[in-house]
Amino acid sequence: KNYATNWERGRPQNVDQKSSMNKKVHVLPEVEVDEAAKTRQAEAVLQALLHTIIFNRSLHLNSLTPRDMDCDIFEISYAQSDKKDVAQKVTEGIREVLKKMTQKNGQGACVRVCLSFYIPTEKTRLFWTTTEKYHWEKWMIRIRIVRSLGIDAKKTDGKKMHKRRQELLRASLGKIISVVNDDRDHIPPLDITEDTKKLGCFPFDISYIGQDNTTWGSIGNAFIKTLEKPPKMDGF
Repeated sequence: KNYATNWERGRPQNVDQKSSMNKKVHVLPEVEVDEAAKTRQAEAVLQALLHTIIFNRSLHLNSLTPRDMDCDIFEISYAQSDKKDVAQKVTEGIREVLKKMTQKNGQGACVRVCLSFYIPTEKTRLFWTTTEKYHWEKWMIRIRIVRSLGIDAKKTDGKKMHKRRQELLRASLGKIISVVNDDRDHIPPLDITEDTKKLGCFPFDISYIGQDNTTWGSIGNAFIKTLEKPPKMDGF
């Protein structure tokens, strides 16, 4: 099993107000799911990726206790927070993503999902003050829906395809660990609010960005362009 976690709990160094307001976008390697079982497989993949990002990005806060989890479809283990509010928010976010994915996506499509960490900021206007979300980091998850194998092909190529998809997920998890270790200077201080007390981590949003039917090579640029001007998302 591959245990996707990061036990280095060092607090980010030299984080001042200026550096903490930098915005980061991380694009994860593409993963694949079978068209015939896309809902179940996408749910398992998203659970592993989202929880790995949230848990590892928040380790320096020393407020989370790991809970060992096994991926439902692959021989891969990962750690997630033991906070019930985190698990509930991730599950609800995945449910909304799957609804839209089921309605719109077929074979060959690349589903794009975004996990955004944010801090609430107050903006004073003419006669009132509003609270908006400043998204200081975004993680781009890309799930390719692949054509199902025929009955004869499943007998000979099914195991190879399963192993390939498992390795793709493992590579994406490895990318997360690498990023959270090497890229931390932009992390802002965590304000203690009712939400952060419940979550034990930075507040976050999970969004379905859409689909891209283009070739693999153009997906990254299209995804970044989408996130630079995301639909109906404040503060980024």
